[in-house]
Amino acid sequence: MLNKLDEYPSLQAQAYEELRRSIVGNELKPGERLVTATLAERFGISRSPVREALHRLLQDGLVEVRGRTGMIVASISTHEVDDVFRIRAVLEGLAAALAAERAIEEDLDRLDEILDAMRSFAGDEDSDNLVSEADQFHVAVLEAAKSQRLILQLGQIHQRVNHFRNLSLRVPGRAIEAVEEHQALLTPIRARDPYEAERMMREHINEARLVVLRRLADASEKGRPWE
Repeated sequence: MLNKLDEYPSLQAQAYEELRRSIVGNELKPGERLVTATLAERFGISRSPVREALHRLLQDGLVEVRGRTGMIVASISTHEVDDVFRIRAVLEGLAAALAAERAIEEDLDRLDEILDAMRSFAGDEDSDNLVSEADQFHVAVLEAAKSQRLILQLGQIHQRVNHFRNLSLRVPGRAIEAVEEHQALLTPIRARDPYEAERMMREHINEARLVVLRRLADASEKGRPWE
């Protein structure tokens, strides 16, 4: 549910975060119209910050413009899912390899902390907390890689990746599998084995890709939008 906004921080930033959270959390569905006036009324603010927030989301790829309909939540196609996951597998595979070479003890401790949190949320019906921790795990691996250029490259698809990650972790049974995969990922990073770290990261992301593609195919066969 969209919430009313406070005055600080900026209304535009709050509107952006609230809409981003609702899209990534699948509260706002792919193809759903985003009417500036309606959103402004729900947030209890003027239209201008909402308009600015929508343009930021457009740049993130979470919103698209469709003819006379105006702005809508970005649709999800099998082609885009396949592209994003394949690109992500290459870049995050490299991040895992670099993390195995460059991580310091504080980085490894941080990854352990996140894994503990993921385990505690794995059995929850609400996957939001697990999705958040999974995101933090991948961010922590990227930070451990100590590569600003890689951070910039992954930043271009970060929001879309989060959207797909959320959708994949909502598949029954996938949450526990994902926790086990993240645990396995940490082993070669701690062992300073860049080749195995890269292989396992690619394997993990490829499995998530297949989960999302299967779910998208199921939704298409049933003739209804992504749930």
